[in-house]
Amino acid sequence: MEPAGKTVLRHHLIGLAIWILAGLDFECAQSFILWAMETLTVKEAADFAGLTAHTLRYYERVGLIQPVARNAGGHRRYAQTDLELLESHKREVRARIHELEDKLAIIEAKIKRFHELS
Repeated sequence: MEPAGKTVLRHHLIGLAIWILAGLDFECAQSFILWAMETLTVKEAADFAGLTAHTLRYYERVGLIQPVARNAGGHRRYAQTDLELLESHKREVRARIHELEDKLAIIEAKIKRFHELS
């Protein structure tokens, strides 16, 4: 179990990094968070990734991300590599969504053109 002082410090460091994220450099904040702690709880990892804890667990359950390490109590502990992989997946999903949006716009334009000619 982690000493109370260390837990408080961790939460202050996370708060500082979120403040950095809000107004300054994302890469700096991300590096700072990962430097400040060895692993993250599911809640901390979800907050970091901009997801809910439920979504993060779901991603693991359906195989989108590999199962993460667990502590002695069975609680998930996310390491830097887990978060980097999650960010990579998020970028890939965003790219695919943009591709689908582009294709949908083309289809909608063709349908509109078809109706104009009818």
